[in-house]
Amino acid sequence: MMDPHSLAVLEFEAVREMLASEALSPPGKELAHRLLPSTHLPEIRQSLEETEEMRNMIASAGEPPLAGLVDLRPLLDRSLLEGAILSASELKEVGRVLSLAGQLRSYFRPFSSIFPLLKGYFSSILPQPPLEERIARSLGDEGEILDSASARLRKLRQDALVLREKIREKLQGLLFSPAYQKVIAEPLITLRNDRYVIPVKPNFKSALKGFIQDQSASGQTLFVEPLSSVDDNNRLKRLRLEEEEEIRRVLADLTRELKEKAHEIRPGVEAMIRLDLLFAKAALARRMKAKRPVMREDGCVRLLQARHPLLIKKAECKRQGSGEKEEVVPIDILLGDPYRILVITGPNMGGKTVALKTLGLLTLMAMAGLHIPASADSEISFFPQIFADIGEEQDIEQSLSTFSSHISQMAKILREAHDRSLVLLDELGSGTDPQEGSALGIAILDELYRRGGIAIATTHQDAIKAHAYSHPGMKNACVEFDLDTLKPLYRLNIGIPGRSYALDIAQQLGIGPEIVASARRLLKSEIIAWDSMLRRIQEDQLAIEQNRAKVEEEAKRASLLREQYERLLREANELRKVIEQEGSRKIESLLAQARRQVEAVVRELRAKDASRESIKEGQQVLASLTQDLARARIEVLEGERRKDTAARQSISWAQGQKVWVRGLRQKGLVMEDADCQGMVEVQIKMGRLRVPSSELEPVSAANEFPCSPVLHYEKEPGEENEIQAELNLIGKRREEAIFAAERYLDQVALAGMRQVRLIHGKGTGILRKGIEEMLRKHPLVEDFQLASFDQGGAGATIVRMKP
Repeated sequence: MMDPHSLAVLEFEAVREMLASEALSPPGKELAHRLLPSTHLPEIRQSLEETEEMRNMIASAGEPPLAGLVDLRPLLDRSLLEGAILSASELKEVGRVLSLAGQLRSYFRPFSSIFPLLKGYFSSILPQPPLEERIARSLGDEGEILDSASARLRKLRQDALVLREKIREKLQGLLFSPAYQKVIAEPLITLRNDRYVIPVKPNFKSALKGFIQDQSASGQTLFVEPLSSVDDNNRLKRLRLEEEEEIRRVLADLTRELKEKAHEIRPGVEAMIRLDLLFAKAALARRMKAKRPVMREDGCVRLLQARHPLLIKKAECKRQGSGEKEEVVPIDILLGDPYRILVITGPNMGGKTVALKTLGLLTLMAMAGLHIPASADSEISFFPQIFADIGEEQDIEQSLSTFSSHISQMAKILREAHDRSLVLLDELGSGTDPQEGSALGIAILDELYRRGGIAIATTHQDAIKAHAYSHPGMKNACVEFDLDTLKPLYRLNIGIPGRSYALDIAQQLGIGPEIVASARRLLKSEIIAWDSMLRRIQEDQLAIEQNRAKVEEEAKRASLLREQYERLLREANELRKVIEQEGSRKIESLLAQARRQVEAVVRELRAKDASRESIKEGQQVLASLTQDLARARIEVLEGERRKDTAARQSISWAQGQKVWVRGLRQKGLVMEDADCQGMVEVQIKMGRLRVPSSELEPVSAANEFPCSPVLHYEKEPGEENEIQAELNLIGKRREEAIFAAERYLDQVALAGMRQVRLIHGKGTGILRKGIEEMLRKHPLVEDFQLASFDQGGAGATIVRMKP
């Protein structure tokens, strides 16, 4: 089990709050609040993959229909009790969840073969159409019992309606009868004790016989049930009792049906709650621009461009409140090989603790199946135990000082930490005598290293910095700090220790320069020398960073030049193809002209009754001329092809370069440059393969999905001849959908169709935008627009083809 103290100080509860706010239903929010990091690596990897599948599904189909979900498990448990009868409102909740089950199955149906992990959850959701229909027929939206619940209930209510009208007619006659006008207090019919009565004055006995059911507060009005309506009121009361009994029977029947299906419904309810949690994970990942990390088990950590989730939330709140944009500065944390202990130094308020908490919290998030706000190349190790000692933790109730509280927590860590633990220590060696604190801090780091664990510690103690510098399994790091603005830069430089800047910060915050100068004189010479050395190291590091920036700028410039070269090469190839086509047309024209000439000679010979031999001789001349011209044509084209092949084989392919494999009509990435035989290793969707260099074309970002200006359609085996008037692209990735749409439009053009519909769904709009970009470039498309409401609205695009 994960250490509760570490979960608290790393603020994992705040992440759970953010997660719960994204859930669509109360049980989903409750599950998010209870989320804990897993201590089993296979479970962690599966959970991260489930979150990835949910993100991809939402991107294609929008959010799943989970709003309105309630936890039916308590109701299912009650239905199993002997003689239990659920209320109408409770059964209506059951009906709503069963309706959601059907909607969810329909929602997932197009993706059942794409997302295998999510399929397990959706397969557990078993709709119950008969029970759902019976509940819908019996209960209204507000939980009222409908007349359609049973034939007997309908008849009882109809009989009661007829009888009420009969009673009202009788009483209406009494109200307006001249004989009773003197005793009628008010001409209206009302109910008292579930019986219809009329209001009369106290002297009614002499004029109107009946039973007093009630009187007004003043006593001046009596509510009398006339003798003529007593029997009818009695019959109406019996009808009401029978109606209540019939309603009870209907509810009992529905509860019994629910009981019979409870064992099938329960797994589906649990699956829906779990799916809501997965939706919350996906939504939170999108909100934080998070990525799925690679999970390792060797203790190595490689966090790149990592951002603290609570800083992201703070920046969001600031943007919403004041409109002021605030960016969270990412940091890189490398740990585990060859060093297992990292000592972070730098000034107070410089970001040391933020770096410590970022590593701890992102590790907890990944182990809970959450994607983390970091680069997709980030790697995090699985740690069965994470221990953290962070911040001011003075315990007043136990009369412990801050130092004593830290030592108590450290004692617990040293009792339980092992070679698979991650230990995070803030302000190591502080809170007591500097020499004793440093010695204790060094001893603790040495013990953690001896046990084989991974640890990060922050400190101000120079002795601990020096020990980390000389130890082969430890490494110093410092946080960057802007001394002019007194603001942390939140960048972590691994490899050099940092300065505390205590005297510089004191002077910036208002301490007099003479006092600061006096303090500097009081510092020991070796401390001043150490501080001076640190300053020179940091200046050298800054120079190295500046040189690295220049190198990166030169690399970018070289990359742009390479793209320009590839573009020019592509344009030259297109020009060569045009020239080749022109040459081919000239040869064909020459050949046709020669054929016409020879055929004219033959006709002339026949017109003059030439001999068979002369006609045959003329035909031989024609055949010979035709062969010569065809041979010339082949030689021209072969020469052009040889030039083209030589030009392609001379291209140097860079590793990671995007290319177009012409024979396979697929994009790929170059893994290795051409060998001595001109073969290039390329990664495509189906795997790696080696292809001739002449089969490759460079692909730039500006032409990532090229549309050939020539109609290209090669029918695949088993493909239907009949072209449908629409193409469903929902469930496909962006690249797959664009390729499928291009092939489909080629087929449409060959079939002579003028208008078709591409169905891409609404979702996040990524697929729709990709299709629009392709349609703008496609040479066979005349125009396109979003479909009308009855044809799919924003979920489909109508395409008109050129005639």
